[in-house]
Amino acid sequence: MLFKRWLLAALFIVVAALSYRFSFAIYHQQTVADLSLWQQFYALIWGIRFDMALAMPMALVSLLLHRLSSMFFSLSWHWYVVLWMPLIFIVHTGDTLYFQDSGRHVGYEILAAQGDIFELFQHALHTGLELILWNALLLCALTFFMAKICETGAP
Repeated sequence: MLFKRWLLAALFIVVAALSYRFSFAIYHQQTVADLSLWQQFYALIWGIRFDMALAMPMALVSLLLHRLSSMFFSLSWHWYVVLWMPLIFIVHTGDTLYFQDSGRHVGYEILAAQGDIFELFQHALHTGLELILWNALLLCALTFFMAKICETGAP
């Protein structure tokens, strides 16, 4: 049962990240249109591999938090997976805006930006408010979808 929950949690996180990848493709239509179909497919598969590598430990942490907190109160394990949605939103939205300015995805340089967070936030609001709002709607939809799953009592 625990393994099944872990797989479901990881799958939901990957699906959430995949939906932000489609948001990226829509936002950067011109760049994506310049790629061949094979290159687009390769980029999508490479991104899914990356998302899976991140989703698996996130799902594990979600289930561990559920186990630890179940001693104190009763809350479905699904809600611990939902806690990752804002982080996924921030990372993918920031990556999309960073790609707009630099032509590449966020890498190690994110660690060097610690002192510039306020300026980066202002820049993001100035240049990508529409993307932020659309991705926030996507965040709400994903959270609503997961809440509905919680209500149905899925394993």
